[in-house]
Amino acid sequence: MPDNIYSPIRVSVFRHSVFKPSEQFIPMQAQALKVSKVLITSRDPIVAPIPNLNTATISDQGKLAVVRHTLFGDHRPLRRILQEYDINIVHAHFGVEGMYSQGAARSLGIPHVTTLHGFDVTTSRSALFSSKRPAWVYYSIFRGKFLRSADLLICVSRHIQRLAIELGANPENTTVIGTGVDTRKIQVSEIPDAPVILHVARLVEKKGTADLVSAFALVLKKIPEARLRIIGSGPLEEKLKAQVAQLALTDSVDFLGVQPHDRVLAELQGARLLCLPSITAASGDQEGLGQVILEAGATGRPVIATEHGGILDAVVNGETGLLVRERDVAGLAELLIAVLDDKELAARLGLSARGRVEREFDVQSQAQKVDAVYRRAMS
Repeated sequence: MPDNIYSPIRVSVFRHSVFKPSEQFIPMQAQALKVSKVLITSRDPIVAPIPNLNTATISDQGKLAVVRHTLFGDHRPLRRILQEYDINIVHAHFGVEGMYSQGAARSLGIPHVTTLHGFDVTTSRSALFSSKRPAWVYYSIFRGKFLRSADLLICVSRHIQRLAIELGANPENTTVIGTGVDTRKIQVSEIPDAPVILHVARLVEKKGTADLVSAFALVLKKIPEARLRIIGSGPLEEKLKAQVAQLALTDSVDFLGVQPHDRVLAELQGARLLCLPSITAASGDQEGLGQVILEAGATGRPVIATEHGGILDAVVNGETGLLVRERDVAGLAELLIAVLDDKELAARLGLSARGRVEREFDVQSQAQKVDAVYRRAMS
């Protein structure tokens, strides 16, 4: 371990599968870090490389290395990468990856940091175990042990921090650092006249999309020209499309599927508001923070969401957006109608949201906080 906190930092940012469209916050934060080396390290092959980010994968060592890593927690494949690239700190994203990479870091005597994002502490042990995903099953068995033994934990919201501590994490080893957005890249745009609601989410129970569709049916009775645009895909997609058809909403609802980040930002600019009515899933899964909420704020768009999980860190009710109780479809519809009907209200909330994102969630300032965690770990 380095002798002083000013030693050069060479960090491995570890996630089993990287550069997913829904996890652009990982490479964005990595690019903002002010360290001497950043190596994006994964288990799976890199499908869509990002320029200027160096990568290394366990899969390059062959299928057997992947199997040993996943099924038996063998830390040697990852350790080889850390040694080859002279890494002196590991930063895992999500608890599953933290548990898998901790052994490799400790075998080399280097610090280890994990960012907890949400499902890793909100999903019940039984749901993780019954997922039939080997890494999640392994995590369900050892989650408590991992959290108790973790070196340093970054939690994306106060809600996630509280749950991590309840599961055994040492409070002194936890810190809250929300994911950031690039406020230099994302520009504020004028609130459009069109009454468009945008929903960006993986189509799973937690995201509350079914409640939004039901609420939108009530919105159309008041604002017939309103439109709902849904970006994302997932296991509930066909069921949601059937719900839309059953409620005779097909002509007013667009399912856009998964879209690249630039398209998401463009859709935000064309919308009056973003709606993310997240709920607690049957598995216990909850929202860690809501990255798209921060992106909406950076665009100058108000957010209508629920009083749920880490959303309370991302949205100030009545100031940067409006919040409603989980599963309150009628209440959700009322808020949607209020903002769709009042462009000045949307502009006021959106401008306030932009200011808050600049102050508290800019990726550069958030990366500086992560850098400070690295320095602490290496001291």
